[in-house]
Amino acid sequence: MLSLFQYSFFNYAIGISIILSLLFSLVSFIIVTRRLTFLAIGTEHAAFGGVGLANFLHIDQFFTTIIFCAFVTVFAGRSHQKLSDMGISMLFSGAMAFGMILLSIDGGSFNLLSFLFGDLIGVTAREFVFTTIATIVIFIIVLPNISKILFIIFDRDTAEVSGVNVELWDTIIYIILSISIILGIKLVGVLLVAAMTVLPAAFALLWQKTTKITFIISFLFSMVVMISGIILSFYLDLAPGALIVSLAVILYFIARFSQKLKMNI
Repeated sequence: MLSLFQYSFFNYAIGISIILSLLFSLVSFIIVTRRLTFLAIGTEHAAFGGVGLANFLHIDQFFTTIIFCAFVTVFAGRSHQKLSDMGISMLFSGAMAFGMILLSIDGGSFNLLSFLFGDLIGVTAREFVFTTIATIVIFIIVLPNISKILFIIFDRDTAEVSGVNVELWDTIIYIILSISIILGIKLVGVLLVAAMTVLPAAFALLWQKTTKITFIISFLFSMVVMISGIILSFYLDLAPGALIVSLAVILYFIARFSQKLKMNI
């Protein structure tokens, strides 16, 4: 096990997994309680558009994808009452198709498999630093205003009447959701990253604890499955994203089954 730490990419992957565990524990609670799962899944599909555009124009992939996804997600979230679920689904599907067309024009130089399911070796110091900075900024924005966000989640109408700028916080949440999805793509993969913005809180909420305890359980859950998935990925030579999400799903259903079994006893 100690020999793994001689590889810089492994150290960066472990570091990013810990940072992402903190981020996902916070974001997943908001996504699950706000019922934004559909939007999270749509955002990961929209990431194809951002990556395709960046690859086609030969510009920075990280920032281009974040800006593209944030724009699409904010538009979809703010237009939810005007557009049907079908309309929003078409918007995200269109963004994905747009990206795939641009990636096809590029001539196949893009590593699609790593993008889809994660790339353990491809994790760099730059991504670790940016992930850390972005997570710190998100926590600085969210934590001092967590009571306001919870107010909007559980009693939106009263929050609006009380003077809370609901639309502003909706926009902030959509942007944070987009950033979280993009930050997790390198390690988990675009097809699976949305699961890690949902499963931690879904697992934690099975235990019906306080909000603070829910965050802690979500963090521990994320960290265990992500680090375990990374280690297994190294030894089994399999995509890290597939292993991480598989472990998360297995743990979730074991916990859910045990909860139901306990209630029936």
